[in-house]
Amino acid sequence: MVTMSKVVSLISMLLTILVVLQFEEGKSFNFDLVNVYVTNNITNYQLGVHCKDKDHDKGFQSLKFGETYTFAFYPEFPFPRSLYFCRFTWSNIYHYFDIYVQKRDVNDCGNNCRWIVNESGPCDVSDGVKCFPWNPDVVVGERILGHTPNV
Repeated sequence: MVTMSKVVSLISMLLTILVVLQFEEGKSFNFDLVNVYVTNNITNYQLGVHCKDKDHDKGFQSLKFGETYTFAFYPEFPFPRSLYFCRFTWSNIYHYFDIYVQKRDVNDCGNNCRWIVNESGPCDVSDGVKCFPWNPDVVVGERILGHTPNV
């Protein structure tokens, strides 16, 4: 028979392990809303932006040069695995990019991730400037799927 004190001890031990894992490498709990800002920096073209994760579609927007697309979400807890990717289109060109990767961005941009989209790829301008290439395309048969996680 399991006593109440054994159950309390087990729960206490599991919570301690959870806290230790969460604070690993200086990371802390993040219950705050994350805001992602994507700004079109491609001159002479409207930029189509469509962002989503596996469960949430943030919708499509068409941006003129200098305009910004914004969406917000709560990151996953307790293990950092939130991943939002976007499809970018202009002038019959299509690219994908992982606009928010929790393990990459939780410390880099915190709760306000700011991106500028150039023809060569997006740049994180949240804290300095870090530019990235587009995600490589995935070809299945004769169809280009266009999304490989860029973590």
